[in-house]
Amino acid sequence: MAAFDYSFLGISGDHVQKIEREIEDKKIVAELYWTSVARLPSNYTIKIFKRAREVFKTSGKSFEDEKELFALRGVQWGFDIVEKDGKPYLVFIGMGNSGESSVSTIEDFWLTALDLRSLEVVHHSFVKSKISFEQEYF
Repeated sequence: MAAFDYSFLGISGDHVQKIEREIEDKKIVAELYWTSVARLPSNYTIKIFKRAREVFKTSGKSFEDEKELFALRGVQWGFDIVEKDGKPYLVFIGMGNSGESSVSTIEDFWLTALDLRSLEVVHHSFVKSKISFEQEYF
């Protein structure tokens, strides 16, 4: 998380300010959110747009502008775009939604999967880690 490594998406470097991906008729835009605490990048704001496109109407060709469909506030720590059974999903981890137990450490997090075709949340659960420390004797 500290480096915001997105090499798995084919992006080099850390702390990438803006990530854009096109999936089917959607465009996903993630922008790095800088906190006021020491001005550190801590998470992403993610927006989903219907891509601009050319359409045919009775009066001829027309152009539809890009339109924002969905926005996730800047408490998402990480995300990926995955495909399962031929359908694209946006999977992200973060602090949780309003009214849920909010977490502020990466050890515990909310995991959400969003169907990119219907924009419906198909999975949302709290993941609580169990951390154990073992002492080794030499």
